[in-house]
Amino acid sequence: MSKHYSSDNECILTGGLWALIAAGVIGLISWIFVDFWPTAIVVFAVVLLAGLIIAFFMCKARTVARGGVDIRAIDLARAEMGIAAPDNAADVAEAEDEAAAEIAAAKAEAEAATAKAKAEAEAKADAAKAKAAADKNAKAAKAKAAKAKAAEAEPAHVAETGEAKPALLTEARGGKADDLKKIKGVGPKLEKELNAAGVFHFDQIASWSAEEVHWADHHLVSFKGRVSRDSWVDQAKELAK
Repeated sequence: MSKHYSSDNECILTGGLWALIAAGVIGLISWIFVDFWPTAIVVFAVVLLAGLIIAFFMCKARTVARGGVDIRAIDLARAEMGIAAPDNAADVAEAEDEAAAEIAAAKAEAEAATAKAKAEAEAKADAAKAKAAADKNAKAAKAKAAKAKAAEAEPAHVAETGEAKPALLTEARGGKADDLKKIKGVGPKLEKELNAAGVFHFDQIASWSAEEVHWADHHLVSFKGRVSRDSWVDQAKELAK
């Protein structure tokens, strides 16, 4: 007995045979009455096509393949073809069981594939989260290390007195800077460095505290200690009057 049996083919063949017979008879009649063979051929073709279409849809309507084989449709098709139905009911039951088992196996396989895909997607999402957390921790550790290194590089007086950076400007007030070269020890090169750092006016230097002078000595100009050694603050106070 065939493992996958359907009555579609038997039904369609039977319907096609009847359609062919009907088309032949009608085509012959039209040729006799019209006496023009092209017309008879057209009538034959139209009738045959219509019969095949009707047979196809009628056979499909009779055979229900959802959930297994429609035994009633098979028996009806066999009766039309003159084929005797099998006497062994066990074979029919076996075929139904096999069809049901195959459907269950296909369903289980689809469910397993869905579960696998879901597990893989969850694993990828967890890996992405773990990577993002690791990157974040690495950046935090790097920033912390950089901060610690910067703290080690600060002079001792900065660590003792706290932040001592003086107030700096982004550009000269009124668009015109003071002639800082009037301060003893400040040449054209140092003036450019001071302007680049944000120092443009005498009153800026004149307002520096001792801590800010220490900061300027170590960070503001390339010549270390020049600010305090040449008493820039006192000179700036005089020039700012």
